[in-house]
Amino acid sequence: MQVVQPVNGDKTAIRMLRVHVPDSLLTDLRRRINATRWPERETITDASQGMRLVTMQSLAQYWATYYGWRKVDARLNALPQYVTEIDGLDLHFIHVRSKERDEARRNSGRGECVSGCNLRGPKELD
Repeated sequence: MQVVQPVNGDKTAIRMLRVHVPDSLLTDLRRRINATRWPERETITDASQGMRLVTMQSLAQYWATYYGWRKVDARLNALPQYVTEIDGLDLHFIHVRSKERDEARRNSGRGECVSGCNLRGPKELD
């Protein structure tokens, strides 16, 4: 990701952010996914011990082969993104004013920024 560097080193300043994952990192990620050493299959028939091996393998295959990394970059970069530091941690956020007077939309947790762009995106972007 490309983040505008803070003026005077002030990491608490709000800075613009643009997503761009270099091709070399995506190539390395695919290589590591494909080189995964998987554990033996579970001995149970339900998900009580966590995600099933076959589900995780399917997800990994999707990420390595079919996932549209550049489409996600473009979706995120279509929105005004920023980053600031709060209590020593970087906080990434998207700021879009709604046309609806009392509407406030918030995402929490990792990954919700991407999924939230479609599911709870501003009406201006729908």
